[in-house]
Amino acid sequence: MNRRPQQMELFPASQIAESLGNNDRLMEMILERNNIIRAWKQVCTNKGAPGVDGMKTSQLGSYLAKHWPEIEQDLLNCRHKPLPVKRKEIPKPDGGVRLLGIPTVLDRFIQQAIAQILEQVWEPFFSEYSYGFRPGRSAHDAVVQGKRYMVEGYTYVIDMDLSKFLEPSSYCTSFHES
Repeated sequence: MNRRPQQMELFPASQIAESLGNNDRLMEMILERNNIIRAWKQVCTNKGAPGVDGMKTSQLGSYLAKHWPEIEQDLLNCRHKPLPVKRKEIPKPDGGVRLLGIPTVLDRFIQQAIAQILEQVWEPFFSEYSYGFRPGRSAHDAVVQGKRYMVEGYTYVIDMDLSKFLEPSSYCTSFHES
């Protein structure tokens, strides 16, 4: 697609999902050798704690060398079942705890392979003004852009957390008859 970003934002996402979902091309892209190698390298670079199975990132390469044909077939046939996520409580500075979920290294690898392809497919359709969880963008970039807007004379900045927006308590209102 050779559309400018402004035009792409008008293209319905459902059409893209439908065109990818009507064939096996998306899974082929995910399981393509270069994508798999990139996912493996990224998971090993990120390191991270073992999940419920105890496997370390340093063990992933040898595990994949031995089990990849079976894993690939399970993914192609929709038989892969992620293992439960290991829960870890992280103390907050102000008291309380934050729950951290630690997937197994294999599940992180599969998630990474999927994320890399979904990012390629969907990234061109995101607004240039969106900063959260975007490649090459950060919260710092959002603050810098907010400062630019202040200099231009704007007086409001909206910081929106979509996950909070979608919680039932944030959009459900009770109505009572008077």
